[in-house]
Amino acid sequence: MTHGLRASLAGLYLLSAALGFAQDVGPSRMMDDSYFGMHIHRAAAGTAWPSVQFGSWRLWDSMVTWRDLEPFKGYWRFETLDRLVSLAEQRGVSVLLTLGVTPVWASARPEEGCWAGRGCCAEPQHLEDWENYVRTVVERYRGKIVAYELWNEVIFSDLYSPYDANGRAYFYSGTSASMIDLAQSAYRIIKEVDPSAKLVSPSLHILQRDWIQALRLYFGAGGAAYTDAVSFHFYADTPEQTLPAISAVREAMNDYGLADKPLWNTETGFVTRNDSEPQSYGGVSPEQAAGYVARSFALDAAAGVDRVYWYAWDNTIYGLSADNGQAATKAAAGYAIASEWLKDAVIRRCQLRPDEVWSCRIERGNTASMLVWRTHGPLAWRTPDEWHVSSYKLLLDSQWTAPSGQRVPVDSNPILLRIN
Repeated sequence: MTHGLRASLAGLYLLSAALGFAQDVGPSRMMDDSYFGMHIHRAAAGTAWPSVQFGSWRLWDSMVTWRDLEPFKGYWRFETLDRLVSLAEQRGVSVLLTLGVTPVWASARPEEGCWAGRGCCAEPQHLEDWENYVRTVVERYRGKIVAYELWNEVIFSDLYSPYDANGRAYFYSGTSASMIDLAQSAYRIIKEVDPSAKLVSPSLHILQRDWIQALRLYFGAGGAAYTDAVSFHFYADTPEQTLPAISAVREAMNDYGLADKPLWNTETGFVTRNDSEPQSYGGVSPEQAAGYVARSFALDAAAGVDRVYWYAWDNTIYGLSADNGQAATKAAAGYAIASEWLKDAVIRRCQLRPDEVWSCRIERGNTASMLVWRTHGPLAWRTPDEWHVSSYKLLLDSQWTAPSGQRVPVDSNPILLRIN
């Protein structure tokens, strides 16, 4: 999200009801370092490196699109991307680079309105310009960039108009057939130049009209053949509301022969209040956002997501930090603690219990624990006898505490239970 907050996320409540709210998901794959992803907008221009540990970095809103790299035909500017890739190597994180954002000189519709300037939402006029761009980038970063996302948040004009009331497009204004042409050539070039690198499908956004129809259109028209991983942006009002959408995407993947391919949540986050910076949007407090982060990591994994890229470390609306990354917030603490609790573990099952308490069973080797929370107000909750809970830890508290008569304080921020 680079163009401000979209239409109200409240519509996700209706979507959840329409799709059927999932109440039981799992098991997950093991959550290694790569599961925990991040966006950093200004890592090359003063943002402090995140204080939280993460293994995957999506380069978007980082001034490294095609428009930035080749502003004029044959004139390349790699300084920023070189710097970001070097930072990733130093920090041991893998890079996902989002392709696209056509420079005006290459655009099929150079006068068309677009979020980043004239022409940038259109497909290239000549496919050879796209192929030269992809080849140049992949050759330069062979073995350094591990995955390329084809495009950000596509809208296919053969489904509906990609333009807003002012005639401006976000973020792609071409047809599905044109996007598949780009995918076919990008896939061929990537596999020729750097066979170990992945091509990730163009991302879709849950607030776009007909998003599941667009995904199925892309897969069914040939895009599935050029997909090493599936990209989707699972934004919602709450983490729980993403579950029906994840299920719908997984079903589409199954239907088009992609059941064994990874599903990446390449952009997600929640509007978070930051009193240190001027904001025009409401949102949750940093402490509440900490719980949202933790719940998202747990539920996404259990529902079949293989990687989650948080948006964003240094964003003034969705950020986990303040002061250009210098000051981590409680939301960042939630990220760090959740990754500590979940890393190298498998979530066997997440379920919504009759008492409106969510529980996720976490297994790491021969040990097991439970993550529990409640979204409908606090509760002194009596834990099931068969769990044999010995102690619990609050999300933002490092101390283990013994339960009082098998009861633990459950609220919207998850707590971790030691079980026998």
